[in-house]
Amino acid sequence: MKTTCKNTPQQAARDVKGRFLKGASGNPAGRQPGTTCRALRLAHDAAEEVALPALIEAARSGDLDACKALIAYGLPRQRPVSLPEPIDLPEEGDLSEQMNTLLRLVARGEVSTTAAGEVAALISTAAKVDEVTELREQVESLKRLLHSREDRKK
Repeated sequence: MKTTCKNTPQQAARDVKGRFLKGASGNPAGRQPGTTCRALRLAHDAAEEVALPALIEAARSGDLDACKALIAYGLPRQRPVSLPEPIDLPEEGDLSEQMNTLLRLVARGEVSTTAAGEVAALISTAAKVDEVTELREQVESLKRLLHSREDRKK
């Protein structure tokens, strides 16, 4: 049984046992930006003062593992980039014909599966856009029909 105690503003969102109710916070303003726990600050300081200089020194003396670690932490991760691959899909016709053509091209080895997956996602998005457009047109048509029937009744 959850009821709220309204003795003070701090207790306003608590149940009988003193626990916060679901969705209520003991700190509505939230944590201040930039604050971290003490353990993280200590770990960060130790990494800067002790571990990083030791790692740099080890790399300078030829330790390849230290070099790898510095490179891994010092350089941003690279995302794979795919070069554009021309794909001959029919411009006329519906999207299912384009998808079937794409599948045939993959089956023959003329298009990579990665490129085909990206194009298939685009075709799928285009199909969803067409579907939403068609639904919007149908709703507008039904609205016009409803308004015309209302006008006849008046």
